[in-house]
Amino acid sequence: MQIFINKNCSNKTKDMKKIIKITAPLLLLFVAIGCGNRDYVVPSTFSDAGFYSTYGKGLNKSAVVGDYATFQDISQGAIFHTWEIEEGNEILTGPIAQSAKTYDKYIKNPGQTKTEDKTINVLFNKGNIITKIKMFDVFNEMVTFRRDEKPIVPYPINNEGGDIVAVLQTEGPWAGKYVLEIEIIVDVYDTVVPKMILTQKGTVVDHTVAGAFIDIKAGEAVQLQDISATVPNTSRPDGRTWKFTDAEGKQVFSSQNENLSLQFKKLGIYRGTLTATRSASDNINGSSTIYEIPISFRVIQSDQPYFQSGAIKSLVTSIIQVPMSTSIEPGFADQKSFFTVKVNGVVFPVTSVNLDAVNESVVNINVGKLYPADKVTISYAGGSIKSSDDRNLVPFTDKAVTVFDPNFLGTDAGGFEDLFGATWVASNNNSGTISYSTEQKLTGTSSIKAVAQGSERARFQSTGNGTSKVFNLVAGTTYTIRYSRFVKSGGSVSGDKIFLIYPQVQINGPSSTYNAADNDQWKTYEIDYVPSSDVSGQSFYIQLNPGDGTVYYDNFYIAVKSVRP
Repeated sequence: MQIFINKNCSNKTKDMKKIIKITAPLLLLFVAIGCGNRDYVVPSTFSDAGFYSTYGKGLNKSAVVGDYATFQDISQGAIFHTWEIEEGNEILTGPIAQSAKTYDKYIKNPGQTKTEDKTINVLFNKGNIITKIKMFDVFNEMVTFRRDEKPIVPYPINNEGGDIVAVLQTEGPWAGKYVLEIEIIVDVYDTVVPKMILTQKGTVVDHTVAGAFIDIKAGEAVQLQDISATVPNTSRPDGRTWKFTDAEGKQVFSSQNENLSLQFKKLGIYRGTLTATRSASDNINGSSTIYEIPISFRVIQSDQPYFQSGAIKSLVTSIIQVPMSTSIEPGFADQKSFFTVKVNGVVFPVTSVNLDAVNESVVNINVGKLYPADKVTISYAGGSIKSSDDRNLVPFTDKAVTVFDPNFLGTDAGGFEDLFGATWVASNNNSGTISYSTEQKLTGTSSIKAVAQGSERARFQSTGNGTSKVFNLVAGTTYTIRYSRFVKSGGSVSGDKIFLIYPQVQINGPSSTYNAADNDQWKTYEIDYVPSSDVSGQSFYIQLNPGDGTVYYDNFYIAVKSVRP
């Protein structure tokens, strides 16, 4: 017998779970009326074995620990029947309230694994991908349980067609009768169990001791790894969240990374949690469990000097940003007198020194407007700036400041530090060889290399796919154009032409002819250019004159001319 129940009927799980015991004829009447004749095929004399469950007719079933499912034997003509479950799970007695969260009070006979009731409610207490619910029926004649789908997990069959056929017994209590045994397989997902590894300087630390501390020097890191997925159960977690709080309970850090390098910068005692999670699916509820890490993280003062670290630069607002090796203790006194800023060799008065609002490791210093051509240095004589773990900042002298670069091309594209093809490309009419090269460079790691032989003409332009490939120019405005060139000796090429492409205007004039005295060295050229009309979508176009030659270019620059008065 094969049972067909559509989704509208099979989804009425809660109603099904209320059924305790229903006779087969009444059930057939209920299904025929409630789901319609399309949903149920009346058993024939050749096929009169079947069951119904919370999951409908499907053989591939899944559940979570702590949930229950209902199973009902609706076979016709059976003279004996039992349901049998695995040890550790329980049979519940209904009716079961829909609002119930736990089900212990519905367990009538704890430990019972077998019943002759036609309908059972099975509480799943343990995870197992092949949890078995066994239906045992005895008939006076041969019957077949027919399947119409392939199960995900192994499912017992006893004939080549994949159906389950009642077996004639030749001995025992059912000699001369036909016994049909069906094992319904349920994949039971276990509760997620968080598990982690804590490592400090390559040594695994026991994090399970309540009241214990791991001491971490400020600025140093410990490593944490979520290994919840390796727990030997069927929970199958697929995510996690780390959270850390300070002594007042304020969250100071969180992450969803599986592997975490955790650095503390401020003195204090911190606590952490690991929440392991399994995402919900169409058939399975999500699961999450929080592990409150018993050990505390105690951050102590570093024994390393506290120093200025990283590139010092100015912003478009001319604010100078000075990064330190770790976070700065806020609330320091007026420090203007301890900083000296020189612009083109002249000391400029410092008007303010403040902690950056975003990066707690950066001090912002204001000395007024800076211009792109300015050469700026900064010194610190040793005031009261301290790290968050109470170390004094080490003095420093005449460190260079990188002044904000207003280059329309951007620093990377202008210096050929991006990917070839992103901004700079070989022109369509190029017959030479154009590429980025590390053989020669004025700054950074690469330049662009143009090679031509014989009748070849090397041509390239800044109209690739990058976001900074084009720029707009305003009529009557003076722009500074700058570039650097390295001509390799031994070639016959006489010069180059550098154009602004729309409209095509050559801009390099006198510098277009190569001078043998300048070969094999970097030479930088600067040009003032004033467009006669507004131009949108402008870009550079460079071509070598006829002849053999290898030429490198670096640091193309164009911006509104800005010169200190």
